[in-house]
Amino acid sequence: TGNFFQVQGGIFHIVMCVAYLMASNRPLRFPGLVYFSISAKCMATVFLFSYYFFVNSFLVVLLSGIGDGIMAAVMFAAYRAYRGKHP
Repeated sequence: TGNFFQVQGGIFHIVMCVAYLMASNRPLRFPGLVYFSISAKCMATVFLFSYYFFVNSFLVVLLSGIGDGIMAAVMFAAYRAYRGKHP
């Protein structure tokens, strides 16, 4: 398998970046992508914390989990505020 899964993970991040851009540019047109983006960050947070606490306690994994959790909270708050101004 070589580096296949590392490369696949890289492509996944590019796909997610496109979804994030679509959601951020037209949030009222693509509300599903907004919710998907928030959900992806929440799932990443749970995965990273689980990995850190139950598998291997790498500091970078913990910091990534904290970063993803903060991004999820910011996206949720920003979208909620945006929807309040654009009903």
